[in-house]
Amino acid sequence: MTTILTASGRTLNLQALNTCAIDINDIAYSLSNINRFNGHSMRPISVAEHSLMVCDIAERHFQIKCPAGLMAALMHDAHEYLIGDVSTPVKALLGEDFKAFELRYQRLVLKHFGCWTAYITNQIDIRNADLHALTSEREQLMHPGGDYWDCQATHPAIDWVKYGPHGALTAEDWRHLFIEKFLELQAGIAIRNQELEGGH
Repeated sequence: MTTILTASGRTLNLQALNTCAIDINDIAYSLSNINRFNGHSMRPISVAEHSLMVCDIAERHFQIKCPAGLMAALMHDAHEYLIGDVSTPVKALLGEDFKAFELRYQRLVLKHFGCWTAYITNQIDIRNADLHALTSEREQLMHPGGDYWDCQATHPAIDWVKYGPHGALTAEDWRHLFIEKFLELQAGIAIRNQELEGGH
């Protein structure tokens, strides 16, 4: 069996994915319900919440201003609605085969939303934003014991990045916020494209 059933009732075949069936509502629903860190954080943090923070860091800290670049930051983990959130230690064990497997779906989703090129262009800044968010999650939401994570040394916490207390927002809240940001950036991309077309 290589199919998944989405929240909207779509059946997606992972071996021959019909990209026309990729839907932002399914993505937002799934990401808002997937907990990071295998559920070991002191309070739930979803992939949707993480993605919104990465987008915010990309804009405020790395000065990515183009809507397509910010869309790429928001959607950098969107493919996880298809394959799940695999933790970094597990990815390290799975090696290059899983890396290629994950990249295939990431590329499909980002291309579907027209931000693959913007992702490649801004990949370094998006990855750095991702790691700064990871450090903040480690220091604010994880048990204070355990090993020191590499990201804490290479990508220290940003002072304005704050994660609220448990129960501040629900999964449904994060789903709505994710879609709201997506629609905002989608509108920005459309305006930008119109401006570029008008310039020719």
